[in-house]
Amino acid sequence: MAGSGRDVHRPRERLRCRPTPDQELLLQACLLKGDDAVRAFDLWRARTDIDRLDHGSYRLLPLLYANLHDLGSTDPLTEKLKGVYRRTWYTNQLLFHRAAALVQALEEAGLETLLFKGGALIPLHYKDLGLRPMGDFDVLVPTERATEAARVLQRNGWRPRLLFETQRLSRDCAGFVSGDGQEVDLHWHLLEECCYEGADQPFWHNAVPLSLNGIPTRALGAADHLFYVCVHGSRWKDVPPVRWVPDALAILGGCRFDAADPGHRAAAEPGHRAAAGRDAPGRNAIDWNHILDLAVSRRLVLPVRETFNYLRDIFGAPIPSAVLETLGRESVTRSDRAVHAILSRPQPHPGYFIVTWLFYARARRGMGAPRRVLGFPRHLRNLWSLEHYWQMPGYVIGKLAERARNLRALTASGGRRD
Repeated sequence: MAGSGRDVHRPRERLRCRPTPDQELLLQACLLKGDDAVRAFDLWRARTDIDRLDHGSYRLLPLLYANLHDLGSTDPLTEKLKGVYRRTWYTNQLLFHRAAALVQALEEAGLETLLFKGGALIPLHYKDLGLRPMGDFDVLVPTERATEAARVLQRNGWRPRLLFETQRLSRDCAGFVSGDGQEVDLHWHLLEECCYEGADQPFWHNAVPLSLNGIPTRALGAADHLFYVCVHGSRWKDVPPVRWVPDALAILGGCRFDAADPGHRAAAEPGHRAAAGRDAPGRNAIDWNHILDLAVSRRLVLPVRETFNYLRDIFGAPIPSAVLETLGRESVTRSDRAVHAILSRPQPHPGYFIVTWLFYARARRGMGAPRRVLGFPRHLRNLWSLEHYWQMPGYVIGKLAERARNLRALTASGGRRD
């Protein structure tokens, strides 16, 4: 309808931040079984220099090793992959040990903790420390107690990467680093798109118990974690976020699907689309209606729709047809479509200011429009951790130069992140 600001969905939209053909072959070699996995691996091996892998693909190598090992592969590369798997197991062991001590300190200080991403995916879904490399640990605390949590971290030897006070006012999380180089992200909101009061209540309500090296804590529920992984995976990152695919499939019921099952079959040829997976009621504990509610209420229909379609089309993921049809019928505002387009393209993007304003306005929707406008420059200064307003033009120029470097690197690598 003219002037409504809404846009009717075109069916089967393509995933904007889609893995490259080589990355897709690697994913198939990691996730399929039998001849399909072998064929995908042979094709990927023939066209890839493993010593020049992008970091996103490198993070999949432990999963590739596990699948090749299960298949009884005698390829000489298997021994090298075994080393990557073992190193991942060792570094994750160290990180989990440090994270458990941190969670214990937070809980003993009366602060509830909730883990997500690798810290929850590995013990709950992968069940093997060697399969999923982790660069840091992610911990969510109640929004109103973020400053207390930061003090606990600092008392235990963790220092903030940037000035915490400004990050607390402008972001969803802050990074901390220990004396021995371990990293943790302290979150007070789960999603950067949703930093308003009450945004995280459903995630806390649906949290499940988790024991981290014997320390009791919580993890995102399966539906919330699937929702988060897909939204996060749809965004452009310097490190290609291709591992969102095995993360999502692990949540849905297994890191590797049996390609002998026609409902989970995906051919290994680049660009070939797999047959749609069969609906499987009762095969997992995913509350699909809850995910639909989150997608609509958080204005994230597009990333969920595109990633769900990709998972089902390429990997036969057991996502019910009714869910895809419901997402396909949901209309999307032009502003939400613009936000998704900007965030799924190489960053920094010129549209970054539009996205930043929209997220800022959502977080302060109870504030009058004049106050929001007047407060926006201060928000940007805090977001960028600048001391003075006069530093802002130089910061913007630096970010535009960074974008030019990212685009040149992307062109040189042949990567596809459009």
